[in-house]
Parts: sequence; structure tokens; C-alpha cells
Amino acid sequence: MEADLRKLQKDFEEHHRNHPSGDGSSNLDIKLIGGYWYINGVNSGQKAQGDTGATGPRGQTGLTGATGATGDKGDMGSIGLTGQMGNTGATGSKGDKGDTGATGPQGNTGPQGPAGVNGICMYVSNFLGLWVNDEGDLYLRTAKGGTNPFNYDSETGNLYYARS
Repeated sequence: MEADLRKLQKDFEEHHRNHPSGDGSSNLDIKLIGGYWYINGVNSGQKAQGDTGATGPRGQTGLTGATGATGDKGDMGSIGLTGQMGNTGATGSKGDKGDTGATGPQGNTGPQGPAGVNGICMYVSNFLGLWVNDEGDLYLRTAKGGTNPFNYDSETGNLYYARS
């Protein structure tokens, strides 16, 4: 309570210094009346309050009151957890054959097969013939007495046809 009084007095003096009443008075008449602080006869609106006392012992538990009326039915609760899976049932009869499904994607290209038997070399218009030997080499042959119109560039690997 003394701390409240000192604070109140300090606040009042600060207020009086900044806002003098004009009468030159600096005397304070502070009283406690009906639990409130009065300054120079005016109620300050601040309740006087003492220090907090020690907590008392816990009282006895009171009697149980009468049972109240039953309340309204509450909202439906949330759905519970899914139960365990049951046993497998008996096998049913065989159903009808279903429709043919869509054609699947084309598979990868298979490995190259073995080389075929050498065929007969036929000259086109008595001009030239092409064939592949057992090692996979390509051969070009011109007709008897004909001039070879092809030139091979071994540096680039290109084959050129020379027109006349």
C-alpha cells in the first residue's frame, strides 16, 4: 500500500509541475476514504490495494448437485477405422469370353539374319551388275567391253558416277 501511495504522490507532483493550478500550492492532502485515494478532497478513481496475502488452505469438497436434464442429441461422430479383411468367398462360374484387346506397340527390331545364297548377277541393259559376297562386300561389274562409269574416293569413302 505504501508503494501505491508513493507512486500516486509522484504522479500527482509530475502533473502539478507540468500543469500548475495557478494557486502556487504544492502541498498535497492525500487520504484513503472507502478504499479510494482522495487528493486534496478529490476522488482519484484509483482504488487503494494492499499487498497480496498468502494463499489459504483448500476448502472441503462440496456435495454433489442433482443430476441435470438430458441434453439434445449431439452431432454424428467421425467414421471409424476400416475393419479387417474378411475371408475369400467361393469361386464363381466362368464368365463369357471378352472382346479382343487393342493391338500393342510394335516391338524392337530383331537381329540380322544369315546371308542368303548368292544369286545370279544380271546386267541391266548391258550396262552394270551389283552383288554382295559372303563377307558382305558390295561388287559392281560392268558389261564386257564396257567402260566403268564409277569412281571410288578411298579418302572419303564416296562412290561417284561419271556421266559421259
